[in-house]
Amino acid sequence: MASIWIAISLGLLVFIIMLFKYVWHANSGDHIGYLASNLKNVGPALERIIEKYYKGKVENVNLVESGAGFANLSNYLSKKYNWKEIIAVEDEPRIIKLAQFKQRFRKSKINFVQSNVLDFQNPESSLVYCYLLSTILTKMNAKKLFNNCLLVSLSFKIKDLEPTETIEIPGFQKYIFVYDFRKN
Repeated sequence: MASIWIAISLGLLVFIIMLFKYVWHANSGDHIGYLASNLKNVGPALERIIEKYYKGKVENVNLVESGAGFANLSNYLSKKYNWKEIIAVEDEPRIIKLAQFKQRFRKSKINFVQSNVLDFQNPESSLVYCYLLSTILTKMNAKKLFNNCLLVSLSFKIKDLEPTETIEIPGFQKYIFVYDFRKN
């Protein structure tokens, strides 16, 4: 019986260390530690954006969550809209495994892709949601990763590019920046 408790304790310790390492990951030039979008404030604002830019009709639109973490936002929007495809892009394999485990209970169809967001080519006709640093967004834009997409960025702007729209939201994540890169 003691060996079971030791195994559980060691497993929990490894999980806590892994989570601590990821949550408090030192920001580098191409990575931000995990900090979830505040769905209470961000979710309704995104619904308004979807209504404004797509009139709520997204059956031909992909939802891409870049730097998805546990894909909480993708899960939230999967219950509200009928997307062509939902893609959660995350570079940490352990986080993807945990997110996929969580996904079994959520019953929403999210495709997880292990990739650095700087290497992932967003499909055209996508709504791309990011909660990434300005330096990363600027690099993604320079690589033309948002072509024919609507980019919704929480808290951070693309350097030297004026957003199509800025939306103020309550809470510590004060702004959502919308960039419309779709062909008109």
